[in-house]
Amino acid sequence: MTFMHKLSCRLALLKDRLPIGALALGAGIALVACEKPVALTDPTGGSLARLVVVPRTISLLQGQST
Repeated sequence: MTFMHKLSCRLALLKDRLPIGALALGAGIALVACEKPVALTDPTGGSLARLVVVPRTISLLQGQST
């Protein structure tokens, strides 16, 4: 085999791997770019001490809702 034939065979193999490599790189970037969600509760495990609802009473007209 000549050098040019071997080179063309190797380039043909690389051509098939390029889209797969680009896809893997894109998936890796997307995975790194994602953020960890913020916790909604206190991580120390505290409990709710008091819940205050204001106003205590409310006046509504007919057909209104709160």
